[in-house]
Amino acid sequence: MTQITTVYALDIRLMDPDDTSWYTFLSFKRAAAALRYRQLRDRSRCIGAGLLLSYALKIHAPRHPLPPRTVPGVNGKPCLPELPGFHFNISHSGDWVVCAVGASPLGVDIERVQRDISAVAQKYYSSSELQHLLSLPLERQAAGLVEIWVLKESYMKATGLGLHLPLHEIEVHWQPEIHIYRAGSPVPFGTGLCSFNDRDYRLGLAVYNQASPPPCRVEPLELEPIVRCLSLQRNE
Repeated sequence: MTQITTVYALDIRLMDPDDTSWYTFLSFKRAAAALRYRQLRDRSRCIGAGLLLSYALKIHAPRHPLPPRTVPGVNGKPCLPELPGFHFNISHSGDWVVCAVGASPLGVDIERVQRDISAVAQKYYSSSELQHLLSLPLERQAAGLVEIWVLKESYMKATGLGLHLPLHEIEVHWQPEIHIYRAGSPVPFGTGLCSFNDRDYRLGLAVYNQASPPPCRVEPLELEPIVRCLSLQRNE
């Protein structure tokens, strides 16, 4: 059955990480983690991730108490054991934090195109992946480099193993749809690039037992509607 994954996206540039009112909507564990960050942007990303998860939970499971208290699940991947049909994953890069939610195990990854991962590519990308990059117009190769990475990373995060998976075993194929192979065999995850409104970033998504690319809807959010929604939950 085809399922649509929703990816909520928040631009953290307008967030004040020193505003302690955000912590009302965060679990104790996330609030404590945010306070440990010295860099304000890192703190903003941590807070933003917590706000997005709380908002997603309010939208998709409105009766569940907030803030969410996650626990390690399969392979240590955070989950909410009381909601086995609610799957989520969080990623952040630069100005953006994203939270993907759906009914199946999934992984999401966002990266800024300007990030230089050429050394990683030379070490871990397969010959066919490098050949694909070289087939792209020169002005597209930096984006193509990052696109391969977010596809790999979204799959690795979907499994819960992340970088514990051997990078050299994971390969992106174009047939012409995107598929991920591990150790020469296709994996049971639909994988693709999500359309994103900031051209400086690429967004990858992997969803268990879905077609490639998995259907997704990206919803950019602003802080005000998030806080308004969560404040209503708190007052109910």
